[in-house]
Amino acid sequence: GAPVVAVAFAASRMISASMSYRVLRGALGPARLTPSLRDGWRGLRTGFPYFVDATLTNASPHLEVLLINALAGALAAGLYQAGTRLTQGTLMLGGVISNVFLPPLSKSVKGHENISRSLGTIAAVFVGAGAACLLVFWLGASELTERLYGEAFSPLVEILPVLGLGVFLRFAAGAPGLLLSADGQQ
Repeated sequence: GAPVVAVAFAASRMISASMSYRVLRGALGPARLTPSLRDGWRGLRTGFPYFVDATLTNASPHLEVLLINALAGALAAGLYQAGTRLTQGTLMLGGVISNVFLPPLSKSVKGHENISRSLGTIAAVFVGAGAACLLVFWLGASELTERLYGEAFSPLVEILPVLGLGVFLRFAAGAPGLLLSADGQQ
């Protein structure tokens, strides 16, 4: 039951943390932990905008579902949540694309190399992926809805093209965002 799931979840996180620590230790050497209240406060101030962005990004879908439920009822909230889950799953592709391009792009930015050609390629990949997702959400709305959620969610077909446009816009914004990340300006 639930205790087994909780233990498995905790164990998987500990294994992941251990593996990450070993890789980092191999790459950077042993970590020196010298906690400082001043450094901690400076880190919190520096990272605060990122904290706000991450909090709003993560809380937004949950707040939207509560608002839709209050305004339009449980059925509308369920449809929206189903569409949001599909959108979130699709947007994971953006993270994969970023992970492919970020290391070489960061190296180029730090070496002050001309990155305009790389940026054009990256932008084309992001826009192409976004366009492909938009087409799938638009042209495949009926098929996606039926196969993933069943007939009870058929009203979702009307929402998917709009969600697909949102996915496209997020992908299109990915290339400049990746460049800012490569330059350390998240």
